Amino acid sequence: MKTLATTIVLLLSITFYSQSFKASSEYSITNFSTELNAINYNSNSQVELHLYKGEEIITKLTSLTKENLDTFLSVQVEVLENPALVNVEKVIRVRFEYVAGCSDFETQYFIQSNDGSITTLPTTEFTFCEYATAKIEYIFPSQEFGEANTIIKSNSYLDENKVTDSVFVLEKTVWKETNTAEGFTVAVK
Repeated sequence: MKTLATTIVLLLSITFYSQSFKASSEYSITNFSTELNAINYNSNSQVELHLYKGEEIITKLTSLTKENLDTFLSVQVEVLENPALVNVEKVIRVRFEYVAGCSDFETQYFIQSNDGSITTLPTTEFTFCEYATAKIEYIFPSQEFGEANTIIKSNSYLDENKVTDSVFVLEKTVWKETNTAEGFTVAVK
């Protein structure tokens, strides 16, 4: 009986902490290829890219210039459902990749509350070269290495299969519900 209880607790904890970001077709960067082609023809122009849900603009992402376009490789939109934060429905992650020798990543995180409002976390940036073993990312309570009511900004170390096997905490933000117009306040530990 004791073994059965231990097994159930282990399975529940693996299920709880095994959530990860998944590709999403719910969100898009509308007219992305059209915008990039437009900047190709005018080297002095700058294009603002926005995150869309259907036809609705959710938020501004970034501005691209001709110089950005020369090294631009891809953009990826992913969602973490049920991140285990109070009154939070999901976290949206948008990752831009630029290549010039090494891969440079610019990642933006948007926390969507149950009422649809969006809280933006500071952008993370890191360079990933052939022998790089770490990346800067945010970890949420429902993920491996997560902590209750806390958003962790970490330097995550990867194994040979590029899977996170340990983290170095750079910053912790406690997520607390309040009655302010913004819906939440955060405090750094």
